[in-house]
Amino acid sequence: MERIFHPEGVAVVGASREKKKPGHLLLYSLVRMGFSKRGAVYPINPKAESILGLKTYKSLKDVDGRVDVVIITTPPETVPQVMEECVEKSVTACVILSAGFGESGEAGKKLEEEILKIARRGGVRIIGPNCMGIYCSAGRIGFFPDQRAGDDVRRSEGRLLNGDKVSFISESGSIACMFYRMCRSLNIGVNKIVSSGNECDLNATDFLQYFGEDPTTEVIAAYLEGIKDGRRFLELAKEITRRKPIIIWMAGITSQGSRAAKSHTGALSTKENVWNAICKQTGIIHVNNIEELMDMIAAFYFLKPPKGRNVAIVSSPGGPAVSAADACSRYGLQLASLEEETKKEILRKIPNFGTSVRNPVDLGFGAVEDGTYETALSALMDDRSVDAIIAIGGAPTFVGKSFLKVEEFAEEAAAVWRAKRRKPLLAVLPPHISSEKPFEILRDAGIPVYATPDRAAKCLSALCSYAAMRR
Repeated sequence: MERIFHPEGVAVVGASREKKKPGHLLLYSLVRMGFSKRGAVYPINPKAESILGLKTYKSLKDVDGRVDVVIITTPPETVPQVMEECVEKSVTACVILSAGFGESGEAGKKLEEEILKIARRGGVRIIGPNCMGIYCSAGRIGFFPDQRAGDDVRRSEGRLLNGDKVSFISESGSIACMFYRMCRSLNIGVNKIVSSGNECDLNATDFLQYFGEDPTTEVIAAYLEGIKDGRRFLELAKEITRRKPIIIWMAGITSQGSRAAKSHTGALSTKENVWNAICKQTGIIHVNNIEELMDMIAAFYFLKPPKGRNVAIVSSPGGPAVSAADACSRYGLQLASLEEETKKEILRKIPNFGTSVRNPVDLGFGAVEDGTYETALSALMDDRSVDAIIAIGGAPTFVGKSFLKVEEFAEEAAAVWRAKRRKPLLAVLPPHISSEKPFEILRDAGIPVYATPDRAAKCLSALCSYAAMRR
């Protein structure tokens, strides 16, 4: 696995000068990732002298240097011959982008079995077929042109300062691409991604084991359409969740989804009630869609699990505060009974009418004044009865840097978080309420932001449940 994610040499079979072809996409992605800083790239194309400034080779046989990983983008019928060359070259692993194998019918299954037989004869491991490939920040290997090594992002943009801690397994290539892009937008550092496709050889269970042992991976996430080697997966998950969270979006668990999964990656799906039981037994955090997946990852990436379930809600808008209280109750969280000193500290800053220092803390028109959120959040951080805080942004005014002063809210929350990072702080800001600026301020400070109180409470509850399970 280390040689797969940190190769010294990578060959792209089917490298192309045509920008719309996968052979160009993969080669260009390696160049953009700066793989040449750590290893050699070998484009394989018998009809070209050079592509993207790199010398091309007619076949793998013509490459003199070491090749750890071969990326195959040629049609499925050509893959057996390429695999023979990989065996001859003592390649570690092949990433097969080509589709038209097990997912396409009996003929495709036979072709898949043929290439697997050749690979096993020579000790070559296979990722795919019908996949997008692998990403590794430290290994400087990627499969899409917008991907960057985390160190490069930190140098050029000053972001991803919490580190590259999240690794992702995806049986869908498109979701693997979306996942990286969404993590970047949320200021979440990605460590590794594998698009595993049909999993004719290496499968999600193999990558789960590797990420579980990988000291640079702190959060494991996955999009799966089925599980091969189920008993081993179950035992590994039980062991790994004691040390690091596993967040999985399992698709294809309904009858209609199961049929779609079979034609997509050839996966044999898991029934919904079985999957729910697996999650309960292992401590896996189950999500139902990509929004929930990113919400959960943000919580576990930015925050440490709280000591208990006592939550403080602070808000200027009243309706969202009430819905936050409902959400906390729904997800098994308790509203903390605030200490008297906390109430006195907040009362010094807000009017004594149209407000409340009970929990939820209703700042009302007091939030119009600069520093109100900062005062309230600072007091709640010091309150020993509070285990976590949900802060809902907004103030009833049009005077400020942004509509409803959400930018000021973000700045004040960020200031408190940097000064007193004692307990989880989750922010709630409705999308489209302002520019992206307040969201960027919060995320750059390391505060996860949610579109609704319900989504924030659900993630906070998962953090609490995970902490209790580990204890």
